[in-house]
Amino acid sequence: VPCVIETDHNSSPENTTEKKMPFQGQDAWRRHPLFTNLWKDPLPGIRPAILVFSVYMVGEYAYKFLNYQMNAPKIKKGSGH
Repeated sequence: VPCVIETDHNSSPENTTEKKMPFQGQDAWRRHPLFTNLWKDPLPGIRPAILVFSVYMVGEYAYKFLNYQMNAPKIKKGSGH
């Protein structure tokens, strides 16, 4: 079905563009800051996550290393075990 838009011949060009674009705001979501800044930082939480995970891994390694050194059984030479 063809869309026929009747315009008044005495109207200004600004008024005719409003009548010609019935879905003018349909792409407004594309200009939202969430989508316009997406190319700058596609994974916004990756840096803090890597930092926290790295601190956790270093802490766990240090804890296991120190805990093993303090609680490891002392091996005596000649005990046969």
